[in-house]
Amino acid sequence: MYTIALIISKLGGKLTVFIRIQRGNFVTRRYKYYVLFGSLIIFEAIYVMFFLLPTIRDPKMSILIVTMICSAFLVFLFIAVYVFFKGIKESIQNAHKLELLEVLQDYTSNLEKMYDEMRKFRHDYINIIAAQ
Repeated sequence: MYTIALIISKLGGKLTVFIRIQRGNFVTRRYKYYVLFGSLIIFEAIYVMFFLLPTIRDPKMSILIVTMICSAFLVFLFIAVYVFFKGIKESIQNAHKLELLEVLQDYTSNLEKMYDEMRKFRHDYINIIAAQ
């Protein structure tokens, strides 16, 4: 029983490290809770399958329990995947906005340099015209 919990915990940790490597600092408390909740669902499913189902004599009740566990896991899985991809999409949008901001800052600094050069040229040109 404890070995199963340890294996699930290690897999959750590996998933967290993988996500952190893939997306920088993507892992927040919300996603850690999703991994924890998914691990608990898997642990509960394993517990019910191996320890509780053999004690139930009614086959209809066994099928009902297995169906409920599988449907709960699938619902959780769909929600987790949706939230994960939504987070990735938001991260990509934020990175794009930061890139656009950097381009705008470069453009602004280049425009300021050109304006300063134009102002210096104008000043020199007026001095040359005034000297003649």
